[in-house]
Amino acid sequence: MNTSHNPIVNDSFGNCYELVLGYNTPSDGRRECHRFTDTVYAMQFVARLNVANQQWPALLGRWLSSTNEHENMAYRVAALVVRGVVNFFKIPRLDEATPIPIELGKALVFSPAVENTPTPFAAQKQQLSKRADAEALTESLTPTQLNQIQVDCGFISRTQADFSPPDEQLARSQLTDALVRGDIWAWKIDFRPHAPSSNAKSEVSSAANIPGNRKIPLAPEPAASTTPTQTAAQPAPIETSIASKKTDPQNFADAKQQLAKRRVQIQNEGKVPEKYTQEELVHIASQGEINEKYIVRIIETRHIKDGDGYLGAIENGAMKYWSTTFDQLEANDTDPRLICAATGKAYKHEEEYTLAIIDKQQVMDKDGSYAFVPTYKNMSNFTKQEIAGDLPHPELLEETLSQETSEKYFEAVTAMEGVKKGGSLEGDIQKEYFTENNTSEHDQKLFKNRAKLQKETGADEHFLGNGLTKNMRNPDGGSNPYGVVETFSYDKNPQTFKQMQAGDNPAVTTIKLTPIQGFHA
Repeated sequence: MNTSHNPIVNDSFGNCYELVLGYNTPSDGRRECHRFTDTVYAMQFVARLNVANQQWPALLGRWLSSTNEHENMAYRVAALVVRGVVNFFKIPRLDEATPIPIELGKALVFSPAVENTPTPFAAQKQQLSKRADAEALTESLTPTQLNQIQVDCGFISRTQADFSPPDEQLARSQLTDALVRGDIWAWKIDFRPHAPSSNAKSEVSSAANIPGNRKIPLAPEPAASTTPTQTAAQPAPIETSIASKKTDPQNFADAKQQLAKRRVQIQNEGKVPEKYTQEELVHIASQGEINEKYIVRIIETRHIKDGDGYLGAIENGAMKYWSTTFDQLEANDTDPRLICAATGKAYKHEEEYTLAIIDKQQVMDKDGSYAFVPTYKNMSNFTKQEIAGDLPHPELLEETLSQETSEKYFEAVTAMEGVKKGGSLEGDIQKEYFTENNTSEHDQKLFKNRAKLQKETGADEHFLGNGLTKNMRNPDGGSNPYGVVETFSYDKNPQTFKQMQAGDNPAVTTIKLTPIQGFHA
């Protein structure tokens, strides 16, 4: 069991972490520490933890008092995480463990002894405190099963398991001792394995995917209506607040008028208005849908080519581009500096910029064209459908599009670009980085996958995977790490600006962007 004084916290996905402060050590030194070098990623992690703001002072004590009490609590904690003052060590999950069949319809799974860890449905904890019982169990296990249990319980990493065959007797002895001491728990679960499909890679599935078992839901499912007269559920306060701030122009002229009003407001107030709070931005992005009539994209004017250019880059006959909705961007006026910062784009003083306002339905309402909020899940679905065959390691797609890989990719690209501009694309610099940082072969494959995704979609190292841009006015995070909800568009039948602007009902209009005179952006 967790005999240290370190508290255990969990997140909204059911993962458990041992929270370790300062120079203290985790109860098990073999556990993996979740390290962060980017405040934005650290804030995302902290925000997912099931810890209320008022609980952090009790958990962090004097360490928290060293931060600015006027800052957002999630940012204060994230800052300590980035500094290495607060560390989180992941505890292996039971519902991710590999089932070991023991009898018809039943299997065993093993986990570290942590109270309140999420468990598969109807799992029965086994009593193995007597050495004879524990030895009888471990003697029945094959070397492969012993190896898998060591991985499931965090004794060795999956990489070690792939390259280091276990010492069978030592592994058996260690597992027996751990079961007797109560450091590891064994659970009996229902197990009805599926027949393997023709393209199945693995002979086992995680316990969470077994019929009768389930993963812990992110939120309780809404209760069904019990009476026909039951009052309809009222929207949550955050949804009411968002609805009150929505801007929904009816036509292009209406949109341009709204932007002109924002310029006057910024000139009068001397600052950019905060339209949505950070919490509201996260809520909007979590819906994963684009319900607005207009999306907008900032373009370097030279790419318009007198109307012969396109909204985005064309490759293999398809056009891909990143944008946001008019509602998200309109508070930034038509100042290219403000728009670049909000959309996560580096502003170049030598460039001229144009804002394209796009009628989403006209542009996307045709075969082979669609737009979506680019969360990890949505980008994964898009990749499987359109470009998975181009990835060097398509079997690692899900792991490639994850927060952990994003953090590693950001760190690696930043370091490589520090050596030389464009260095992250050069094999020699990549190889040197991998050697200096002892990057595993598995992580190198993830990097190559992620680099290919960037080339194919434009999802660079700043891509957060939560549907939000990084706020480039505050690139290191701060209390406002997010800019706007972003959109990703894919069009297999692209048209030029001239084609989209032709006729009585154009699909796009453009506005020349100019900085606000005397305003320091």
